[in-house]
Amino acid sequence: MNVTFYLNQNGRARHVCDAVVAGCRRHGVEVRVRSVTEYRRPEADVALFYGLWPPLKQLRQDYAAAGRKAVLIDLGYWGRIEGGKLAGFHRFSVNGLHATAYFQRVKHGPERFQRFGVELKPFSHRGEHILLCGMSEKAAWVYGLAPEQWERQAVEKLRLHMRVQRPIHYRPKQSWKHATHIPGTTWAPSESPIQRALENCWAVVTHHGNSALDALGHGVPVFTTAGLASVLASADVAAIDAPRYPSEEQRNQLLYDAAWTQWKMSEIAAGEAWQYLLDEKLIEP
Repeated sequence: MNVTFYLNQNGRARHVCDAVVAGCRRHGVEVRVRSVTEYRRPEADVALFYGLWPPLKQLRQDYAAAGRKAVLIDLGYWGRIEGGKLAGFHRFSVNGLHATAYFQRVKHGPERFQRFGVELKPFSHRGEHILLCGMSEKAAWVYGLAPEQWERQAVEKLRLHMRVQRPIHYRPKQSWKHATHIPGTTWAPSESPIQRALENCWAVVTHHGNSALDALGHGVPVFTTAGLASVLASADVAAIDAPRYPSEEQRNQLLYDAAWTQWKMSEIAAGEAWQYLLDEKLIEP
């Protein structure tokens, strides 16, 4: 098997690359490390890379179009922080921005999810406000959108279709410092824990992101168009008065399965992430 890890221009995430190289060696697989500036066309059987800076976005599309495997690595859904840094869990997505297409092919037990200490709450079918969770400028670019374009359009549609007038709380992504007020919303500070914003919440509206999984775990229905939570969410905010309420069994199973798409550095270096990709037949040995 021919495997290449492409580093972005500034060599960011070298620690992730080193862990991947070590983990693959445990399976007898040598990984070639290259700068994405050297990329011209798909050459390896499997390409791994961190994040989606412009050349990496093109690389992912090229590999998928060529029928090869492109494995996107990014920050995980839970347990991101380790040692005070974003060096904790990282998620793996094969031939997609998210693992949505395959992460529930195998049903997993609760043990891996339970290590994150997330308190699961029942769906209340109540709530006074709608929580609009925004995305960063880079995330918007990945989906071909201008910053806050999707969020502003969502607010317009919500206002048009809400029969029960509920306040909309706009919570920008914490890492994006250029968020602005959206007319028709009130500001929900992203510095405070999202669990506080989810209290007494009717529904969460977001394009994609961790907030959707947080909402499901908190017993709040979700409107989203991408990501793992979309499996149990509504896509059209025009239906805001009638959210989709999955069963708690469905919700719990989704979270259990989601926990198996993310790995911490020691697990990656030990070959556990690579073993998962093999076991679930996402890559061929």
